[in-house]
Amino acid sequence: MDNTVTVTKTKVKNTAKNMTNIMICVAFIVGVIGSFMKTIFDMDAYVKFLGAFAPFVIALIVSIGGNSALSKYKGTTNESTTT
Repeated sequence: MDNTVTVTKTKVKNTAKNMTNIMICVAFIVGVIGSFMKTIFDMDAYVKFLGAFAPFVIALIVSIGGNSALSKYKGTTNESTTT
């Protein structure tokens, strides 16, 4: 018997979720470090950048949250199956 694992979208969903979390963490860390280095870091420009970048990040967060809510509403799980 050949035990193969079918590939599901779970890995892709987790990757998207992880990438979104990493982007938010990096933006937060850069902002915290930049707030202490006022001489070499322009916080006003960084806040403008975040303002322009915010719709993209919000769309990713809503997409991940909406997909999770839809999966829970349908009662499906994100586990891979073996055949």
